[in-house]
Amino acid sequence: MRSHFWFGLILCLASWLPSAAQARQTWTQVLMVEGQKNYVMAMDAMDASNAFLVAAVDNGGNTEMQGYRTSNGTSFQRLYLPAASGQMSMIMFTSAAMLDSSVIFLGGMEIAFPTTKNTLWRSTNGGASWEVVTATLPEMPEKLVVLSDGTVLGTSAGAIFRVTGTTVTSASLPSLGDRSIAAITMLDDLVGYAGGGSGPTDDSPNTPYGDGFVLKTIDGGLTWFSVSENIPMKVQTISFLNEERGWIGGSGPTAGALYRTEDDGASWDPLTLPPHPAFDYEFEMPFKITQHVDETAATSVVGVKFFDCTRGIASGVACIGGCDSEDPSFVSLVWTTSDAGNTWEFDADFETVMTGGQLMPEAKKLSSMIHLQFPGINQGFLAGQHAMVLRYDALSPEAEPGPAPDTCEGGNNNNNNNTNNGTGDPDGSDSGCGCSAGARTSSSPALLFLFVLVLGLALRRKR
Repeated sequence: MRSHFWFGLILCLASWLPSAAQARQTWTQVLMVEGQKNYVMAMDAMDASNAFLVAAVDNGGNTEMQGYRTSNGTSFQRLYLPAASGQMSMIMFTSAAMLDSSVIFLGGMEIAFPTTKNTLWRSTNGGASWEVVTATLPEMPEKLVVLSDGTVLGTSAGAIFRVTGTTVTSASLPSLGDRSIAAITMLDDLVGYAGGGSGPTDDSPNTPYGDGFVLKTIDGGLTWFSVSENIPMKVQTISFLNEERGWIGGSGPTAGALYRTEDDGASWDPLTLPPHPAFDYEFEMPFKITQHVDETAATSVVGVKFFDCTRGIASGVACIGGCDSEDPSFVSLVWTTSDAGNTWEFDADFETVMTGGQLMPEAKKLSSMIHLQFPGINQGFLAGQHAMVLRYDALSPEAEPGPAPDTCEGGNNNNNNNTNNGTGDPDGSDSGCGCSAGARTSSSPALLFLFVLVLGLALRRKR
């Protein structure tokens, strides 16, 4: 009788406590074109099923540009890319953006020595065929954002431009000096942010990272004004939830950095990210060798995305060898937060699927994964070296966020006419930021244990 009691008590306790599976994530490798010189150059995912990417693949010393498309989120099919206009010309694709599952934009440069054409292409059939929108962009487009009406905003190192139909308009910018633009995001069709800073270039390889800035537009990208200067890093990724709260990541003089603002960029608070833990990996050459990698902090934060006031994900890379050479080695990092970035947890699961191929399968963990695409809180993609794409699926899906709140202050979201605090969770679970902290239980395990123990003893005495 006593064993039955304790067995029942354990089962009851287990039913109350959150399982390990609920907190864990699952990653799968959905694409790889093996080769250390093969990289995903640009990627965009409009939802969990539809994504498009361009990869630069080494082909016997020549670089071949390859396009890939998925319509189910798990299998990528190779597509034809726009062809060069002449036999002696080549195209370098640098940016991509999806309007919907059919309309895709590509940016790049067509090189026909001694001339170049900075070009925007468009597909209206999911990448099956392409047409030139314009070949008169002011500079090579490095980032693209597409608005709801099909207007395209593009950035280069020193310019932001807007393409409506075939008309190209150069945006009005404050003086940037020698600094370059490296990131852009739009809250809606009118309001958006861009950022950048100083850093090494081909002409000035010893320039330290820093002198960061954030620009803002409120007219759809036609004019931009400065909201932040003298940020101690080069801004390389931006995520704004509303016109108050945002996050920026990038490269500082000595390490990667992540900051948060709660006043539209007037001030920034530094956030602390865990380092990549030490680990061992094995490879055969042809005998087995075990290599050790020490704990390493991020060299750069390359991606950040917040889904509501509290829940977000970020990614980075850390150089572990040959950092001053032309062939450095990197490990990648992924972090998640459920408290607006006050604390972050390192994701230990994604690297378990960074294996495979013919040469040193385990060494694929030493890959630079620089593209973070999370269209929703429960699914997303991570892509980079070896033209590798990893897909994330939450084992226990969290509540999807509702419309972004106008403010994250207090427990009520008074400006977007809903009662769920912008989380999609009608119960609220206010975290002090006007948003739910997610679908995780917040009950204390110790309190649950005491409750179950008291209940069990009471039932036992009754018997």
